[in-house]
Amino acid sequence: MSMIEALISGTPIVGYDGTFARDLVSHHDGGRFVPIGATGALADLLENMPRDKGLHAGMIRSAAADGAPFDDETVFRHRSELIRKYL
Repeated sequence: MSMIEALISGTPIVGYDGTFARDLVSHHDGGRFVPIGATGALADLLENMPRDKGLHAGMIRSAAADGAPFDDETVFRHRSELIRKYL
């Protein structure tokens, strides 16, 4: 599952920090990130996030809001633009 598909499904993006991921959730904060290589911090985040029901529910709502602009056509266009840009 791609990050865009995750957001469309209301699944928060949780993982290592990166420009692309951060940009995807920049409007509604539908994700949480730790520095690249901070395995302990990532483990703590993954362990503790579900325990805070309010935070977790809010992240799901935020992820869905961040994913709302991406319909099939928009996602295809976005991916095509990335391929053109980087290949």
